Amino acid sequence: MKTSILFAFTLVLFNGCISTSSISSLMGVPEEELNRIPKGAKNIIVTINNATSNEVYSQIKNALIERSHRIEKDDKESFYLTTEGKDVGESTLQRMVISISKVQNDCRIVLNTEYKPGMEAQMLATGMTGINVNTDWTEVVYDIKTRSGIAFIETYIIAKRIDRGIITYK
Repeated sequence: MKTSILFAFTLVLFNGCISTSSISSLMGVPEEELNRIPKGAKNIIVTINNATSNEVYSQIKNALIERSHRIEKDDKESFYLTTEGKDVGESTLQRMVISISKVQNDCRIVLNTEYKPGMEAQMLATGMTGINVNTDWTEVVYDIKTRSGIAFIETYIIAKRIDRGIITYK
């Protein structure tokens, strides 16, 4: 019973109860935009009409650098990028795997995101439960009031920086 309660408490602590307005303020994205993203989305897909893969690759790489993401792996021939983990707010680490493909005259970017609680959140959970808490990377599922939502919004901000990009969700 005690273990179940501690597990439930840890789960709440890691996922957090974060308000839409606090995420809007933290991330600089209007609440109306946040509310238009479908709950449960796992990936962001950006389609750019009449674009070359090289042009799109440069745009996504510049967007990552502008947002202070460190590129872990960069393969321009395969049009593939991965980022290192980055604290994107509220002790939430986020990393991405980004691939670019050509579909006729258009380019398609698929942004996959993972997150985990940062060291501060893990230490707090360990201190409050007495159990050594260490988490691993988890696939993002969009829910605005969680750490997963914060990580997803960082990916959304990157996607919005693509010129002429049409954003959809999967």
